[in-house]
Amino acid sequence: MTRLFPSIASKLILLAVLIIFSFTAITSVTGVSFYRVEALLTQVVSDEVSGVISNAQLGRQVSSLLSDIDSLSRQCSSSNLNMSEISAVNSNLSELANHLTDPVLMDSFSEFRMAADTLLKQCVLQNQELQALRDIEQLTERNLTRLEHFIGETLIQQTLTGKTTAHLDQLMVLVAGLRESLLSLSKQMAEQILFEIAQSPKGNIVSQVDDMALRLQTLTASTDDIAGVSETLSANIVAYRNRLLSYITTHGHLNDAVLALHDAEQAVLSGMERLDADTFRRSAVVRSDIENIIQSTRAQLVGLSLGIALVTLVLVIRLNRRSIQKPLDDVLQLIQAIKGGRGDTSGPIRSDEWGIIQAQLLEMSDELQSSYQEVVTGRERLEIAMRGANDGLWDWNLESDEVYYSPRWKSMLGYADHELESKLDTWAHLVDQDQVDMILMKVEEYLAAPSDSAFRVEFRMRHKEGYWVEILSRAQLARDEEGRESSPRRLVGTHVDITARKLAEDVLKQSELEQRSLIAALPDIIMRFDIKGRHLFISENINVVTVLEAEQYIGKTHRELGFNEGLCQEFESSIAHTFSKAEPYETEVQMRGPAGEKIFNLKLTPDMSEDGEVRTVLAVARDITLLKKHQQQLEHIAHYDVLTGLPNRILLADRLQQAMMQCLRRGTKLSIVYIDLDGFKEVNDTYGHDVGDRLLQTVSIRMQTALRDGDTLARLGGDEFVAVIGDLQTNQSCEEILQRILHEVGRDVRGDKYVARVGASLGVTFYPQDEEIDADQLLRQADQAMYQVKLSGKNHFHIFDMAQDRALRGSHEIIERIRTGLSKEEFELYYQPKVNMQTGAVVGVEALIRWDHPELGLMCPDDFLPAIGDHPLGIELGHWVICHALEQVAQWQEKGLFLPVSVNVSAELLQHSDFVRSLKVALDAWPQVSPHQLELEILETAALDDILHTSMTLNSCLDLGVSVAIDDFGTGYSSLTYLKSLPVSTLKIDQSFVLGLIDNPDDLAILEGIMGLAKAFQLKVIAEGVESIDHGHFLMDIGCELAQGYIISKPLPAGQLPQWVHHWCSPFRGRSSLYETES
Repeated sequence: MTRLFPSIASKLILLAVLIIFSFTAITSVTGVSFYRVEALLTQVVSDEVSGVISNAQLGRQVSSLLSDIDSLSRQCSSSNLNMSEISAVNSNLSELANHLTDPVLMDSFSEFRMAADTLLKQCVLQNQELQALRDIEQLTERNLTRLEHFIGETLIQQTLTGKTTAHLDQLMVLVAGLRESLLSLSKQMAEQILFEIAQSPKGNIVSQVDDMALRLQTLTASTDDIAGVSETLSANIVAYRNRLLSYITTHGHLNDAVLALHDAEQAVLSGMERLDADTFRRSAVVRSDIENIIQSTRAQLVGLSLGIALVTLVLVIRLNRRSIQKPLDDVLQLIQAIKGGRGDTSGPIRSDEWGIIQAQLLEMSDELQSSYQEVVTGRERLEIAMRGANDGLWDWNLESDEVYYSPRWKSMLGYADHELESKLDTWAHLVDQDQVDMILMKVEEYLAAPSDSAFRVEFRMRHKEGYWVEILSRAQLARDEEGRESSPRRLVGTHVDITARKLAEDVLKQSELEQRSLIAALPDIIMRFDIKGRHLFISENINVVTVLEAEQYIGKTHRELGFNEGLCQEFESSIAHTFSKAEPYETEVQMRGPAGEKIFNLKLTPDMSEDGEVRTVLAVARDITLLKKHQQQLEHIAHYDVLTGLPNRILLADRLQQAMMQCLRRGTKLSIVYIDLDGFKEVNDTYGHDVGDRLLQTVSIRMQTALRDGDTLARLGGDEFVAVIGDLQTNQSCEEILQRILHEVGRDVRGDKYVARVGASLGVTFYPQDEEIDADQLLRQADQAMYQVKLSGKNHFHIFDMAQDRALRGSHEIIERIRTGLSKEEFELYYQPKVNMQTGAVVGVEALIRWDHPELGLMCPDDFLPAIGDHPLGIELGHWVICHALEQVAQWQEKGLFLPVSVNVSAELLQHSDFVRSLKVALDAWPQVSPHQLELEILETAALDDILHTSMTLNSCLDLGVSVAIDDFGTGYSSLTYLKSLPVSTLKIDQSFVLGLIDNPDDLAILEGIMGLAKAFQLKVIAEGVESIDHGHFLMDIGCELAQGYIISKPLPAGQLPQWVHHWCSPFRGRSSLYETES
């Protein structure tokens, strides 16, 4: 290119050099400016950033020290100080002082450090005073406890001996007041700790200590022990007062030190703020300098860029006008003359590069004229030949896009010779527009790499009458006699009408497509065989089953294709049967291929000719592999446990039946072992269900190893298993196996992050037995035996006891009969009066349940309640008694009879979580009955089972207004502490003490002791089992006036009680004119 245009190239190079020089100047100016900015930033940033970072670190360290000191100042007033923390604070203060450089800040921090040292010393003193104060407080507490103990012992002794205890009661109240005052002081000290104590009235706390000392001086000692402890306690209180004053003084000094520290802190923070302000001021100066440098540089760059752009524009315009535009106009005029075919092309020729182009264009014009004459001659000859072949001819000038179309080419589309123009757009307009891009792309591909083979393409063109004509077009590049491409470059070809052939091909393809689509849509494999078993047809999807393609099967038998002998025989026999019997045949075959083993259902159907002969056999093979697998899986799921793979309950029942029949035939014994894992729930709760599942799998495998071959281990669900052990000669023969099971289950189960262990409770029963028994009964027996193991401590085995089972069945029958009796309203309440023997007043009644059994008659509680035991039915029966007693009280009140009623409450009912709520519901159901009319009688032993829970429950009942009495008092093992803890109002003396009152001095002594305790605790006492007037007199002599028993009245039906009350006359003090009732 530079050889063709040497002068233009040199000018362009000169222009490029000028532009490069201009941009170099711009870059230099920019670089100098940025260097100045960088130097300024490097000079300032390092100093300022260092100062900012130093100030920030100093602020964080000061804040951390203040937090530590504040924590220590609070800790010294509440707990023991950690001296290592104080040393760490002092060390941090020293280290921080060494890092300071600012003189003013160093002076401020020095004052801050001295204030901190003073505060820490005061903290140590404060903490020492606090510990001394707490030591004296604990010593005082212990001496108060000792004094209370000595007074309590003296109180009990004098109560049992009948002496007056009024002064001891006063002493007990005085000690309780001293303890309350000490607790109040401790609470005030806890609430006013740290800074609050300094703000509280100092004299208030000290006056409380003085008040304690004065009250202690009023204490009158009745024993030496009490006197000795009192003197020690007085000394403790004086020491406590002196230590308290010292503590308050020390705390005031601590507060002063805290205030001084905060003042020093403010001075340090002010110095840090000053340093930050200096840093920000220097940063503002640097920013202003940088902005000035940037503005100056921007102005220089704008001026330099405008100057360079103006010079470049002038040079480009001048170069374009003189060296490009004028010469180009001359060349274009010459090209137009050649294109128009004008003969005058001998204009002036330039002497520069453009003159060379003009000369070459004139030479090319002469060659084109010569070639055109040759083409016209050849086209005429080809036209004559194509007319005989009925093909259309076209000749495409690739340079001018002019196209010659022969008359036959035009008539093929229904046009006359003059109706179509000789240009490429004519063809592009008639061809299917969806195919234009495809055809032109193929033309480009052919022209890009031409070869000796002809260009070939099929498409369709629109006929003049509107229908489509299918065209086959073939073409080649035009060449001269020497094989060179013609100039201009031309593509010459023919058009052949193939519409009829296309229609026939479409019909055939459609038919084949429909048939193949139908076969391909089927999941089955379609085959056709001749009488020798050779494949006449097979569907394409056979390659899914075997490694062979469909075309490899045609004309060959399975044996020739190399299939296994079993498959070959199956196909041969099936095909032979269908040909010979002329009837359908069905079988199953297995084939192995890339997808593995497959099972097929093979259906063969004879293809009959018109004369009734079997021409071929059509076979359809359907893949039933998944169906077979699903059948096997369903069968396995139905009989085996999914998690462990052991037999499930269904398969266990079958195997148990077989084992029972087998042991009868052989005359041996059979053992059924019910296994329940101990501690499995804890494993699930601790490690999760995944670990629990792995444990079940491991334990299942271990238990199987403990059994013999032929024995069965099944999983019923959860952590329950059943083992069936057969061929036993005696019942003892299986004990070794049971021990192995316990050993294997008890071994640790280890995982990556856990070690789990469970035990096993084994219930065992045997077959055959004396009675006829089935498999379900055997399982229930083993289950019951396993439950006995659970009750007796777990992790061993228990053999089912038939006698015990019969007893349990009897107990269950009684419980169910009681449940039925409740539903049929066979139960009723009888009421035994309680009276004041001195006044003759009826003070209440006790509700007692009776069962009006339809066969056995009226039954007392002792006849049926023991069978209930701790069964939940007992709770239901207790609720029934309370509700019916309240209902009866309401009915008596309507008749004008107001009597409190007491009901017996069992331990199970009292400890039931829903007892208080259900009691409130019962009271709400009878709002006319005051809660004070109801009294709960609890056994002494029931109260002692869970003293804390019982106390909470009884207090809740007391809140409802219901009173509480202890029944059969004296038969348990109660202590004064228990009696003091329970909110009871009445003691009922057990009748065993009342009956021996006259003849047994021990019983009398016990009764006198009970009366003394009742008096000391201000409780009422009722004697049960009063059966004679002498018993009543003895009781009144020792101060017991309330009683119930047969001498007063037997339990009465509710309807008879009002009449009895009306006629009641006390046999102890004569007849009372009016009966009194206490509500």
